[in-house]
Parts: sequence; C-alpha cells; structure tokens
Amino acid sequence: MTRDALLAEVMRLPIEERRALALEVLEHSDGEEAMHPDIEASHRAELDRRLQLIDAGLMKYSPWDEVRARSSAARLPASGL
Repeated sequence: MTRDALLAEVMRLPIEERRALALEVLEHSDGEEAMHPDIEASHRAELDRRLQLIDAGLMKYSPWDEVRARSSAARLPASGL
C-alpha cells in the first residue's frame, strides 16, 4: 500500500479513531529516529528544569491519560470558520 493510499484510508475513519491512531503511532515511534541534537538538548533541559520543580514541590505532574482527557474535553466543536 502506498503512503497516499494509506492516508486516504485513514482519512475515512471517524475523527476520534484518527486521533487515537495518530497518538498510537507517536507512542510507538519513540527511539526509532534520533532527534536533531539542538532539539534533543532543549527537550532534555526542559525536562531537567521541570523535574527540579517537581522535586522541590513547586510543580505537580499529571499522568498522560489525565492530560489527554482534559485536552479532549477542552476542545471546542468546529465552528466552520
């Protein structure tokens, strides 16, 4: 199957199934390709900063399932604009 054929097939899915599929693809792609070194370094620096805040009790974290649920609930329906 070509990339275009696969994309056409995926686009026939309901939006929620497309979102779930996209998340699954992203979750399973970790470590397959190295990031650009500058991006990787900036991500590491931000993670370190946040871990220090968590360790100091200045920041709380949420499990990914909770974050995803809040994000989905906060989305507004398409207005057609």
